[in-house]
Amino acid sequence: MKAIINTLFLSLFLFACSNNSYTDKAEALLNDAKAAYNENKYDAAVSKIDSIRKEYPKAIEIRKEALALYQNIELKKAQIDLEHTDKLVTSINNEYNIILIKVNEDKKALCATAGELQELTLKKLKRDSIKTRFDILCAKIHYIHKLQKTK
Repeated sequence: MKAIINTLFLSLFLFACSNNSYTDKAEALLNDAKAAYNENKYDAAVSKIDSIRKEYPKAIEIRKEALALYQNIELKKAQIDLEHTDKLVTSINNEYNIILIKVNEDKKALCATAGELQELTLKKLKRDSIKTRFDILCAKIHYIHKLQKTK
């Protein structure tokens, strides 16, 4: 009976030690992800978070922290992309307006060419697609903020 109890305690001790090692490894990956995030290495941070998700599915508290970090990464990436897209929208809109003025003048003078009209149409399509991207990024940022507030 004593041998069984000793075996049971030894098993519990080994399980507790292995569980701590399991959590420690997951926490080390999380710390690596945080460091990568702080260095603006977002893809590397996401890679570490993916490793936590795959390799340590039972490290619930660490996975919760990783999820919060993941949301911050996605928010930061979307904000950076939004800034670039905003500049692009402004630039392409200015180009479109210049072409539009020229085409309208040529239409009034009855000398607008098919090439000018095609260029105007293509510029408008490009402008509209960039505006759509801008709107999607705004919605993504809004959604992430909403998720972060619900915690």
